[in-house]
Amino acid sequence: TPTVSNGGFATVFDVPLFAQLDESQRVCFSRGTEVRLKAGETLIHEGDPSDAFYVMLQGELRRTIFYGDQEILLGEVIPGEFFGEIEILLDVPNWLLTRVVADSRLFRLPRAGLWELLRTSPPVAREIMRTLARRVRNFEGYTQERGKLIQLGTMAAGLAHELNNPATAARCAAAALRQSVEKV
Repeated sequence: TPTVSNGGFATVFDVPLFAQLDESQRVCFSRGTEVRLKAGETLIHEGDPSDAFYVMLQGELRRTIFYGDQEILLGEVIPGEFFGEIEILLDVPNWLLTRVVADSRLFRLPRAGLWELLRTSPPVAREIMRTLARRVRNFEGYTQERGKLIQLGTMAAGLAHELNNPATAARCAAAALRQSVEKV
């Protein structure tokens, strides 16, 4: 696989998923552009419209989600990986914050280009759908795990409260008993 010096890919057609496309299937990529970003920049904010499919060529990104005030890391994007398919296929706004960790180059394919790619290349469509299913399954597992941790925290707080009440009652009873014994 052709790569650039620091582990990235020179073009989108060097990424293994897209390397086997024939000329008729590559036409949809003519709609796309290369995007260059510096470390610290934000590529996508939560709630932004889902208007593009991205293929990482070089660099590193982090994708996070907010639960209340807490920012949770859901994944990192490295060269050769893609993202943005979930939001386009479900026709929903972006639900993750995507920040640049290291100077990066990405290939940005507009929504219409992704739909054309899915229509003209069954092997690519199959891999994108397989990845989408894995991501949804992972997120569902993460959500269930988070729910269990919340329940465990609630249960622990309740248990601490219940243990504290009898302990306080026992201390009061012991103090009253001590006073009664001293009087007797």
